[in-house]
Amino acid sequence: MKKIFSLSLSLVAALMLAMWSSQAGAITLGTYEAGALVPLVIHNGSNVNTVVGITLADGTTAGNPQTVCWAFFNFNSMHITNRCFTMTSNDMYLFNWQNESGIGLANTEGYIAFTVTSTAAKISANAFMVDSTTRDAIYVPVLPLKTTDMINPGTTAFEVISAANGSAPGNRVDIRYWIDPAYQATTAIKIWSVGDMSKGQWNNPDNPAGAIYPLVIYDNNENRKSVNFYAKNAELNTIDPSKLQGLPTNFIDGFVRFYLPTAADLCTDRNDPCTNDVQYNGTPGHTDKNNMLVFSYVDSNLIGAAQTMLAGEGSSTLLP
Repeated sequence: MKKIFSLSLSLVAALMLAMWSSQAGAITLGTYEAGALVPLVIHNGSNVNTVVGITLADGTTAGNPQTVCWAFFNFNSMHITNRCFTMTSNDMYLFNWQNESGIGLANTEGYIAFTVTSTAAKISANAFMVDSTTRDAIYVPVLPLKTTDMINPGTTAFEVISAANGSAPGNRVDIRYWIDPAYQATTAIKIWSVGDMSKGQWNNPDNPAGAIYPLVIYDNNENRKSVNFYAKNAELNTIDPSKLQGLPTNFIDGFVRFYLPTAADLCTDRNDPCTNDVQYNGTPGHTDKNNMLVFSYVDSNLIGAAQTMLAGEGSSTLLP
């Protein structure tokens, strides 16, 4: 957060009220597991980059050194590239996406999963999106992955088929947004999913905008409005609240309520009914569970403040 000390007290107070957030969701972060998933990575070949710090535990028990493999998937879950590196017990590895990505991936948004080769060893990770020009660092939440969340764990051929530490399908999440033009505020809601959200329950194959999902918007005065969100991408989608059709112009501060689709919800595309099993990742013989991770980036160009907001999660049986 920059330039905060030059602001008036009234502006600071307005910012604090606008950026309140209940971070007590049902997801689990910060634990050692067999793998780790960074739901959003990008670099622009210049000043914007994503960096990940990885630590290895129990390497001595499992045997040193340990091999950690990673794979990058684009926003449509296409496996683009992978590689491995070695770590020893109590080691820390700095993963620099711009250095590791190779040519042709500048400005390509996607996600990265890491896995350690030995089932006795565990890793943990923290990630940031950094801008060397503005000297900003934005927190990116990292989901720990269990062995059962992956097929072929510990190899370069691994795939993510669930995320037990993520949000449960069928639950609802409330995601903060702030788009007040007086503060040049913007919000990008990021939705990472195990399943293919472009094959949604209300999907129209003739609609290039993508599958349709209903949203409920509440402003900071508890006013309610229902709108739709179009998921064009398979596993990494973005909502810009300022561009939601039907959102009232005075809904500049509030939260978005989204009911997380189940695997069955994602298998109703009339062109791809998934009658045998759910093969979102193109791997026959397994069934994906549509765990998700939802968060938002709230920014203000006026005051130079960017914050990461985790969605608050609850049961879908709660009042709408």
